[in-house]
Amino acid sequence: MLNNQLSFNYNSPIIRQPVLLEVGIVTGEENFKAFSHVHSGSIELVLAAQGNGFVHADEKVLPFNSGDIFIVNPGVTHYEDFSGSAESCILYLCQFSMLQLYRLLAGYILPEGIPEVSHTGDKKDSFIRMFKILFEESCNQSFGYECILYNRLESLILNLYRLYESFLPRDFSADAPGIAVAAKIFMDQHIHTGIGLNDICAALSVSSSHLCHEFTGYYQLSPFNI
Repeated sequence: MLNNQLSFNYNSPIIRQPVLLEVGIVTGEENFKAFSHVHSGSIELVLAAQGNGFVHADEKVLPFNSGDIFIVNPGVTHYEDFSGSAESCILYLCQFSMLQLYRLLAGYILPEGIPEVSHTGDKKDSFIRMFKILFEESCNQSFGYECILYNRLESLILNLYRLYESFLPRDFSADAPGIAVAAKIFMDQHIHTGIGLNDICAALSVSSSHLCHEFTGYYQLSPFNI
């Protein structure tokens, strides 16, 4: 297994503060079986580019075939088992933390009730390209690689949600909390001017109660704590 450890942060304007921790690839291994493990504070995505087997997630055993993507929320004990695969497996993986999406708990990528394994269908090659670019950029670390990595990570996450559109609430969208994001941008731009809540509300033409509700729901913090 090849891995590249990463330890930097980048503030995304759409998905709040994802921290890319690790990008890896398992390639050309026959009878591959991972050790059971758990990520207490991070999310993991695993894409099967080749081979077939199973993933064990807590007490569930789920088929995991070529073109499938396995999504692991924090705290889930899991491992991949390709020991019975008819061909050697190729798996891409990435691990990240501190994700914040609208209507989800901080650090979680899937609401309850959504399947952990999904088939990418005709998007398989596109997902493979996204994982490949993440891996190559993290290894080469050429000029501007941080921006490319986090743009690609954001793109990967948003494309993942397109696979789950039928499972998500109608108003589930990274763009939905526009007031919260607009308020944060306004606060950042005027951080040294001593603005207050009334100034922000006036600039955005919203009531203080509505602004506080939207802001706290999105950032899990009161606007007074930012």
